[in-house]
Amino acid sequence: MATAGQTFGPGVKCFACLKHDAGRCCYTVISMAGKKKESFMEVAVMTGIRAPLTYRVPERLEVLPGQRVLVPLGARKVTGIAIEPPSRVDAGIEPREIVRVLDPEPLLSPELLTLGLWIAEYYLAAAGEVFHAMLPVGSETCQARVLTLTAAGRKHLADLRAALFKEIREGDEAVFLSYLEAHPKATLETVRRKFQYTFANAVKSNWVATVSEEREHRKVLAVRLAGSPPAAAEPEPRRRLSPVKQRIIEALNQQGAVRDHRELLRSARSSFAALKQLHQAGLLELADARSAHWQHTGEASSGAEIALLELTAGQSSALDALEARMEQREFSACLLHGVTGSGKTEVYMRLIAQCLARDRSALLLVPEISLTPMLQAQFFDRFGSQVEVLHSGLSDARRREAWWRVWRREARAVLGTRSAVFAPLESLGLVVVDEEQDGSYKQGETPRYNGRDVAVVRARLAKALCLLGSATPSLESYWNAQQGKYRLLTLTERIGGRPLADVEIVDMRKEFRETHTQAPVSRRLKQEIEAQLASGAQTMILLNHRGYSWFLLCRSCGETITCVNCSISLTYHRREHRLICHYCGYTAAVPENCPACGSEYLHYVGEGTEKIEGKLAEMFPGARVERLDRDVARHPGYYQRVLSDFRDGKIDILAGTQLIAKGHDFPGVTLVGVISADMGLRLPDFRAAERTFQLLTQAAGRAGRGAMPGRVLVQTFYPGHYAIRFAADQDYAGFFSKEISFRRMMHYPPLVALANVIAQDEKLQRAAEIGHELGQLVAQRADTRVMRTFGPNPAPLARIEGRYRIQILIKSRSRPLLNRLLRTVTEECDYRRIPPRSVVIDVDPVSIM
Repeated sequence: MATAGQTFGPGVKCFACLKHDAGRCCYTVISMAGKKKESFMEVAVMTGIRAPLTYRVPERLEVLPGQRVLVPLGARKVTGIAIEPPSRVDAGIEPREIVRVLDPEPLLSPELLTLGLWIAEYYLAAAGEVFHAMLPVGSETCQARVLTLTAAGRKHLADLRAALFKEIREGDEAVFLSYLEAHPKATLETVRRKFQYTFANAVKSNWVATVSEEREHRKVLAVRLAGSPPAAAEPEPRRRLSPVKQRIIEALNQQGAVRDHRELLRSARSSFAALKQLHQAGLLELADARSAHWQHTGEASSGAEIALLELTAGQSSALDALEARMEQREFSACLLHGVTGSGKTEVYMRLIAQCLARDRSALLLVPEISLTPMLQAQFFDRFGSQVEVLHSGLSDARRREAWWRVWRREARAVLGTRSAVFAPLESLGLVVVDEEQDGSYKQGETPRYNGRDVAVVRARLAKALCLLGSATPSLESYWNAQQGKYRLLTLTERIGGRPLADVEIVDMRKEFRETHTQAPVSRRLKQEIEAQLASGAQTMILLNHRGYSWFLLCRSCGETITCVNCSISLTYHRREHRLICHYCGYTAAVPENCPACGSEYLHYVGEGTEKIEGKLAEMFPGARVERLDRDVARHPGYYQRVLSDFRDGKIDILAGTQLIAKGHDFPGVTLVGVISADMGLRLPDFRAAERTFQLLTQAAGRAGRGAMPGRVLVQTFYPGHYAIRFAADQDYAGFFSKEISFRRMMHYPPLVALANVIAQDEKLQRAAEIGHELGQLVAQRADTRVMRTFGPNPAPLARIEGRYRIQILIKSRSRPLLNRLLRTVTEECDYRRIPPRSVVIDVDPVSIM
């Protein structure tokens, strides 16, 4: 039997240790064999209730921490996660019983349970909501309603078969009952669809009964084009395929092989029957998605079969230091600061290979789904079937299948975005966070965790190495490295000794004075693009604003068309010919006259990527121009085709948002043009300069990654701003020194801890009342010796998705005291019955908009 203070598993203490921030556990929990000791269990119900609830464990059940359970809550039944037996149950309280256990084994290890409780504690989230985010899966099986023949049904079938008349022996009732006899596990849905009229009569006559049965989810198939289909197996030439089949072939040509046949059929607007016919004709290959790993870059191979590149001196030095730390099997956090093109990805791959060779698992996080296909191909080439991919862009079925494959230890290396930090990997030895500075790692809804910081905590719990990598580290991570919390490793040279791109700043104020026009493409940039086209080199154009125009303005009265749900102007999208809100998705028709004054003088203001794409095609009629932003990224096939074509040199100019500035490696790109480089500097956010510097530096890093040197042109109206100057010089140290001085003077992170408390409601008066109430509460409870509060004030974005927002900022030199204050605020809100959805607490916000 485990005793107080004993550890459970590899380096993980009992669940109460971290929760109570003590060095030793406060009571006996479970035996080392995992058997139930107490007759009660704390359960985190997957609702907005913050604290776990205590339930009685009936004698017929055995409940283990980490299992999902079904429990009563009010008049309904909800799912929850078993946490631990309670230290005590108050006398006079009679907890309700757990209804049933949903999993034969715990889904969450002690390590993940502890991680979930830490997230709930640190980010002031309901524990059940945290565990719900950690488990975006269903079970491996599903409940199916199956029809069976009753005794009365079998007797009636015998009577029908003994009838004298053929019409009775072969009638609808006989066919129906004979089908059930031959298919004893036919589902209710199938039978109802097949025998619509007979079924109702059979139920009334008590010939059939329904029972629930556990069965596996329907098989998901991976699909790819066959290499060379035999002529004999092809019933018709490809040119004579039906339109339905042609769409399947075209989709596969664009997307490559797919892991879920249902996604393919949806995108191609086709049917499973057409898919099977193409397979029978030898044009397609089908395989169980759980075992098919040929769909990326050829047959999966082991790392030994890959011809590894020779490492630079900097890569070798960094890799040796990281391997030595990983060998210690103790927690360690390192920051790999490498200039763009310095080979950070190769360091990740070598380190993962070493981790797998030591029989430990590895996790690699990337900020954007768009970056996973490129890394995914490298992963499968290096590590074959040991790899699995997890991100929110997968279908529910595909994500469930991937999660269970990791849980069953069939995959030991996981590549994914923010939510992959919860992958159920055992014996975790390495956690890598690529582009660790990216704001995409921050969850925008509850629980509002930062995937980068959670990755560090998970590595600590697993006694693993955590490696944060970036060419432009966040100020928080670089500050931690300066303070000795992280080990700093640097890569100062590009692969092959290639120089960093030369950066030239184009002063758009001077451009306007000399041309008296507001053309988005300056004369200098146009001249460089023409030279690129003449030499056959490729160009990238970055404009971090999608759509065609920023907003629609009435020149008569000055009115702009705004979103009905948000305090933001609607963006005009020309392809859809609609005005669209980029916050809530609201769309509106483009008016012919101003809704406010009736004037016909409506003007489209500003340029988005859609407009720039058209302008470039108009300016350079012989060039092949394409665009990449979130609008086209919604179509995986098109998105992958554009990336592939650009990499293969089939596209001359690629315009896009920040999606094209991160992580991509295009050797043919020797020119990058940045339009409206100062757009982000205008935002009322303390991270505006940091984001601008990071984006410009990352964009500059796309140029000159091949044999030819690169050039970057940055168009700006603020050529003297330090963020733009340091980005042009690609001088991170200089920018950090300047920015950290500003943060110290203004008391912003990483020098202080920051929390953003927002009161929100559909009615402005109610939002203001809640904000005033919270403001008074914070002012009364805040320790003014270490804390400063600002507000309540309207948030910069005063209304989003129909809710008015009142903001209170809290800065604190003591993180524990800040956490204690925020916990007091949540408890007081519960006591005053302020609805949880009316109060948002964002700890360590990446934006205060």
